[in-house]
Amino acid sequence: MTKNKKIDEENIIKIGGNIKPLKDAVIAGAERVNAILDEVKALHDEVKSLHNEKNAIRSDLEAKGIQKKAFDKALKDIKLEPEQREAYDESYALCREFLGNPVGYQSEIFKDEKDMTSEG
Repeated sequence: MTKNKKIDEENIIKIGGNIKPLKDAVIAGAERVNAILDEVKALHDEVKSLHNEKNAIRSDLEAKGIQKKAFDKALKDIKLEPEQREAYDESYALCREFLGNPVGYQSEIFKDEKDMTSEG
C-alpha cells in the first residue's frame, strides 16, 4: 500500500487483508500517544515548577545583594575543570585590564572593614 493511498475497508479487502488488525493498531497507537502526551505535560509542569523555585532562590539572593547574573556565572564557573577555570580567569582579567576596568578593586561592601595590610 502506498503512502497516499486511501485506507478504507474496501481497499483492505481488495488487497486480501483484514481491517481489524489495523483498527487495533490505530487504537493502541492512539492510546500510547495520548499517554505519552500526558507524561510530557506532567514533566513540563514539573520543569516549570523547578524553574520557579530556582528563580525564587535567585530573587531571594538578589534581595540580599547578590546579582542574579553574578550568581549564575559563579555556578557555571565552578563546573569547569580547574585548568579551564584558570585559563578563563586569566583571559578575563587580561581583557578587563586592557579595556580599562581591571579586576581586583575594593568593592564598597568592604569599606567599613579594617585594612589588614596597614599598620593602623
